[in-house]
Amino acid sequence: MKKVFWLVVLTVTFILGSQARAFGITPARYLVTVNPGESQTLVMTIDNNEPKPVNFSLSITGMRQDSAGRSVFTAGLDPAETWVKPEAQSVTLRSGEKRKIRFTVSVPKDALPGSRYLGLAIESIPARNGETIVNGRLTALLILQIAGVVTESLSLESHAPTNFIWKKNLPFTLKLTNNGTIETPVSGQVITKNWRGRALDIQPLVLGNQLIAGTKRSIDTALAAQKIFWPGLYAADIQIRYGKTNQKISSTIHFWYLPRDAAVTVGLLIILLLILKFRRRKK
Repeated sequence: MKKVFWLVVLTVTFILGSQARAFGITPARYLVTVNPGESQTLVMTIDNNEPKPVNFSLSITGMRQDSAGRSVFTAGLDPAETWVKPEAQSVTLRSGEKRKIRFTVSVPKDALPGSRYLGLAIESIPARNGETIVNGRLTALLILQIAGVVTESLSLESHAPTNFIWKKNLPFTLKLTNNGTIETPVSGQVITKNWRGRALDIQPLVLGNQLIAGTKRSIDTALAAQKIFWPGLYAADIQIRYGKTNQKISSTIHFWYLPRDAAVTVGLLIILLLILKFRRRKK
C-alpha cells in the first residue's frame, strides 16, 4: 500500500428519472475539493419544462456501488450527507421557469482526507392543489474530496468453479475490494501460461468503472484459451493495475486442459491396460 499526495479527480454520474424530460438540472458535473474546516458553495439551475407549475423537493443522499459497479443512491449511507445543505427544502417553478439553487458544503475540521460520495437529488412532488403529477428524479453524483494525504489499496480474490476444462474456455470470478480512502481506476489482463511458465496468450479484462473507496465488486468472466493445444497443466495469471500510481496486484488459477477426444483416448487406454492386466493374472 502506498501513500500519495491528493490529486483532484472528478467522477460524475448523472442519473435520469423516468420523467427526466419534464425538467432538467445544470451543470451535471461538479469538481469539489475542500480543506477540513472550510466551506464551498455549489450552484445548480433547475429548468421546469412542464406546461404547468411544478413543486420540487431538494435533498442530499449518500451513494454506494453494488457488486456490479452500479451507483445506488440512498439516504443515510454517509454522515457527510449532513455536510451539504440546500438553501431550501422545496421550491416551486412556473412553467418554463429556470431557477438557481445553492448548496453549501461545510467540511468539519476533524474530517479525514479521502473521498465522500453524495447525491444532489431534485424530485418533483405532488402539486399543492391536490393534483398528482408523475414523479421524476434527477440525481447528480458529487464526489467530495477532502484535501490531504490519502491511501490507495486494492485486494483481489479469484475463483474458478472447476480446475478441469474440456473446451478452451475457463470461467472464473474476480472479487475486487477497495481498501483505500479514494476511488481508483482499475484495468487488467489474464495471461495463459503452460506448466513451464511460458506465456501463450494475453487477454484483456473488462473490470468496469472506477471502484469507490470501501466497496467491493464481483466480476464473472472467462478465459478464452484459444492457444492451448496440448492436454496438460496450465495457469491463468490474472494481473490487475489500479490507482493513480499504477500499482499492480495478481492472482493465479491453475487448471488442467483435457479435450474430450484426448479423454476418450486415455479412457480407452486405461481400459485396455486393465484388460491386459486381468488376462495376465488368469494365466
